[in-house]
Amino acid sequence: MPIGILREVRNIRTTLSYVPKEGCTARSYNLVRCDTEIGQSKVKPLLMVDLDFWAQDVFEQMVTTVANAVTRDWTSPQSAGNRRQGGQGITSQVWDGYRGNKYRNTVMIGIMLAKLQYGIAQGNKMAPTDFVVSAGPNILFKDGYKDHPVQGDNKGTQIHFEMSMAAQLKALIEALRGTPRFNVGQLRGDVDLYIEKGSMCDGCLGTWNTFKETYAGFDYRSI
Repeated sequence: MPIGILREVRNIRTTLSYVPKEGCTARSYNLVRCDTEIGQSKVKPLLMVDLDFWAQDVFEQMVTTVANAVTRDWTSPQSAGNRRQGGQGITSQVWDGYRGNKYRNTVMIGIMLAKLQYGIAQGNKMAPTDFVVSAGPNILFKDGYKDHPVQGDNKGTQIHFEMSMAAQLKALIEALRGTPRFNVGQLRGDVDLYIEKGSMCDGCLGTWNTFKETYAGFDYRSI
């Protein structure tokens, strides 16, 4: 089954560092295989677990949340992760659950799902495919990282969750690039950014458009 093998086949590190925005210090996340299969697809996504954001079990819950959003097809291994139009998205009640007390006063939180394919499918044989799920809140950087509250101390470099997600995904791709006989030009990906409220700001759009320029085989959409 060519689903969920890229990290294992490439044997990349399980802890990766990333810089959410230029001028900020590096953060890190653990790359962990989810225990839960999504629907009938046999997909067990990789989790990018930044433990300063949430505990690992919360990221596990987010996999189910993404599946329940019905923005992709999880009915079979052959159609796993194919984009669908519409869907119900993520409800405010679910978002509130992830906010909890820690992020009750945070400007925004969000979740990312990315589908990665390496090479081209041959006939009925799928190309090696993996899925990654991550999430984060809006944060600030000034002599360290802190929450970005709706009210209160808003001094520092603003880092929207979409920027952190782009940096995390870049770290994974660069780790894959460092493995033998890996051609990043053969990597294809499409990304869903589930935004709790509002839409992507100009800065986040610029971040992801630059990402697309750097990695030509990628596309993204905000939900």
